[in-house]
Amino acid sequence: DAKAKESLPSKNVLALASSVSAEESVHWEVTGTKAEGLLVRTGASLSSEMLSRRLAKGAMLRQIELDQAGRLHYELLKGEGPKIGWISLNASGHQLVRRIPKDP
Repeated sequence: DAKAKESLPSKNVLALASSVSAEESVHWEVTGTKAEGLLVRTGASLSSEMLSRRLAKGAMLRQIELDQAGRLHYELLKGEGPKIGWISLNASGHQLVRRIPKDP
């Protein structure tokens, strides 16, 4: 369905995040959210329980897992929000987080 495809992350984002070796840490920054913050769930499924707290814009995350549907299992490194949870990389065609490049 067109709406489902629209909400999936680009292949480039998935390929970039998936190409990192196991010993490297991938970090993300929450960039695009509404004033109330980014919705966080307890599991990868969009039907899993929603947490009462949301991730604030600017929060820094460490990737634990990235699934093929573009759902990020994260650990909060800095900022406001749940310490651990699952979020979408994109919603309604808008990127919600960006990958932080590694320092050379």
